[in-house]
Formats: sequence, C-alpha cells, structure tokens
Amino acid sequence: MRFWQALGGVIRYEAARTLTPLRSVLWLSLMLLPVALVAAMLYLVQVRDPEYNHVVLSGLLYVLLSEVVTVLCMLLWAAPIVNEELESQTWIYILVRPGARLSLLLGKYLIAVLWTGTCTSISAVLAVVITTAAGIERSLEVGMAIVAVNWVSAMAHGALFMMIGTLFQRRAMVYAFAYAVAVEAILGWVPAVVNRFTISFRLRSLLIDWLDLDLEALIDDELPFVWEQDAVMHLSVMAVAVAVLLAVAVWRVERSQYRWQSEV
Repeated sequence: MRFWQALGGVIRYEAARTLTPLRSVLWLSLMLLPVALVAAMLYLVQVRDPEYNHVVLSGLLYVLLSEVVTVLCMLLWAAPIVNEELESQTWIYILVRPGARLSLLLGKYLIAVLWTGTCTSISAVLAVVITTAAGIERSLEVGMAIVAVNWVSAMAHGALFMMIGTLFQRRAMVYAFAYAVAVEAILGWVPAVVNRFTISFRLRSLLIDWLDLDLEALIDDELPFVWEQDAVMHLSVMAVAVAVLLAVAVWRVERSQYRWQSEV
C-alpha cells in the first residue's frame, strides 16, 4: 500500500510539473513541428503517383514522430531521471524512504511515456486531418497505425534511456543521444542480422505489418531492414525488452550508491 501511495504521489507531482509554461511550450512546439512539415510538403511537393501517397505519408510520420520527436522527448524526460535528483539535492530524501527509489523511477517513467505519447498522438491526428483534406487515400489508417507505433516507441525508448541514465547518471543525455544516433539511426538500418536487436527495426516492422505495405514490390528488391513476421511476435519482443530494461534500471538504482555534491 505504501508503494502505491508513493507511486501515486510521484505521478501527481510530475504531472503538475508538466503544466508549467516552459514545458507546455516545449510540448506544443514538438507537437506542431511534424504537422508543419507535413503541411509544407503537401504545399510544395507535387506527388505524381497517388497510389503510393500513403506509403510516403507513413514513412514521413514514422521518422518524424516515432523516431525524432519521441527520442527528443525521452532525452529530456527519461535519461536524466537520476541526475536530476542528484543535482537538485533531493536524492538523500529518496534514500531514507522505503521503496522510494522504485516508485520514483516508475512514476517518472510513466509520466515520460504519457507526455511523449500524447504529444506524438495529437501531432499524428492533426497531420491525418490535413492529409485527408488534401485527398490522400488511407490517411486514417496510416494515422491509427502511427499512433500505435508512437506509444510502443515511447515505452521502449523511455525504458532504454532510463536504463542508460541509471548507468551513466552524470552524462546520461550524452550517452543516450550517442546510442540513439550510432545504434538506432545507423545500425538499425544496416542490412545485417544485428539490426534486429534495435528498437527502430521492430517499430518499422510493426508499421509495415499493420498497414500491410508491400515495399518489396514497390522498390523491386528485398528489404533486409525489415522482417516479415506478424505484429504479435514483434510486440512480444518489445514487451520483454521493456521489462528487462526497466528491471536493469531498478536493480542499478537499488544496488548503487550515487555520489553528489552537497551544498553544505
């Protein structure tokens, strides 16, 4: 009972912090940026093959929302969880309360997922409204798939960056950004078996499966950066990965003694 009360307190406190003017402006900016880019593309680019407009739209929204915006949000929210408490000199209060470390991690993780998921979901909905008005077919189907992928991406990247933040608390954002660029953005697109261990590979496969896209027929070539398996398998792998990453983060925080500079 004490754990759930502590978890609820962390969630309420962190939720209140998201309503500050600075964070609200940041949330609004990240939400509107992909919408503005989609609207600009519709205005400036003349699409010559309407049959594959939904393929271009799904790829654009996936890169902007599931990869770029989600990663940026989690860099700000999930990666510096431990370092933020150390710098604000509040870590000592967490140490003296039973179960406080676990409730802090899970509470902040849930708020990070909620903050990021709502941002990308609303952005996807607005983009779908614009593209539907422009006459792009299957826009609604693309939007529903993108929203689902966004939430999976938020949970996975949040768990990953939080784990990185518990291992390297002093430079958590630097290490998380380096991992996102080197592994997810580069290694995830390498045509080899190793790319199947990345989050981006699973997210792309989910999107292709849910939209039933025949990309091989479109480009007349094999695609080594996707895997033709059903969505259940990919979701199962992602669920196990999130659970393992959260478990490692909790174990690290429970077992480690972090150092911080006292103000006294």
